[in-house]
Amino acid sequence: MIGISSACYAHQYSIGVLSIIKPHLRETPKNATVAGGYLSIKNNGDSPEVLLNATSSISETVEIHEMTLEKEIMKMRQVPEGLVIGVNQILELKAGGFHLMFFGLNKEIKQGDTHKIILNFKNAGEVTVPFKVWEPLHASHHNKNMDHHH
Repeated sequence: MIGISSACYAHQYSIGVLSIIKPHLRETPKNATVAGGYLSIKNNGDSPEVLLNATSSISETVEIHEMTLEKEIMKMRQVPEGLVIGVNQILELKAGGFHLMFFGLNKEIKQGDTHKIILNFKNAGEVTVPFKVWEPLHASHHNKNMDHHH
């Protein structure tokens, strides 16, 4: 069993040689069928690690995706081979880049909630991580007083 230690306000978890930083989902509109998941993963070990995939009870499937800009067109593609995290490197999953996509949501993703997401790593195996739900992406542009650095 892998333990997760953290201070509630820090929103960072240590799992073996991995540090999981600010895992979160964005709040979705009512009846949404998809959601995005974001986090940073630091590999403190002495060999590369691979994030292979993820699963969750909140959706039918979870896929690793990459968003790129090609000829002024945003394109999103699945990354079925997973993502390599080099030694002493940080893999950042964020809007506009690599991220987790949750398809076939079976519950509303509401701000303030926390959902357990299972991340599957090549070496570390399955790791259950609590993802907090933050406000919708567009709302942060309207309220500059909101602080997302928990």
